[in-house]
Amino acid sequence: LLFKPLIYDYTHASRPTGGDYFNALTYASHFAKHLSNPATGWLSFWNEGIPIVGGYPVAIFYLMAPFFESMDPATAMETFGIVSQLVFLLASLILFFKISRSSIISLVLTFILFHTKATYYQLASEGLVVGAGTQWLQPFTLIFLFLFLDTHNSKFLILTAIFSGVSLIFHPA
Repeated sequence: LLFKPLIYDYTHASRPTGGDYFNALTYASHFAKHLSNPATGWLSFWNEGIPIVGGYPVAIFYLMAPFFESMDPATAMETFGIVSQLVFLLASLILFFKISRSSIISLVLTFILFHTKATYYQLASEGLVVGAGTQWLQPFTLIFLFLFLDTHNSKFLILTAIFSGVSLIFHPA
């Protein structure tokens, strides 16, 4: 199977991976129980708590919400990370095809991208689900920018700005 290395190694690890895993799991556990409005939400840990907005990048946990309905927080977080990586590869394939206009070139580049450890290192080695979960926004931003430059249609420039802004909201660092 082409995708077996990432999926199997990540989901069958003997212990949680990376330094950020436990921090993200703390937030995932909280959001699985309390999916509140970001403007009025409160995190009830760390002494008397803190507002949801302003600390750890939490917007990604709202995207995980559908996974929380059928999975425990750890499994939901890991599944979301894998799905995000697959969406990243699909978006990259589309980007490569838009730029090269060649199915073969885009498939080869996506294959190389998949087998480059840098693509999934942050998820599989560091447990950075927040960073890995937003990685797919970059190729979509570039797709819309390329479409704008190609067609001069301002709606693609607006979509470029939206995807770029959303990526900053999801992971501002």
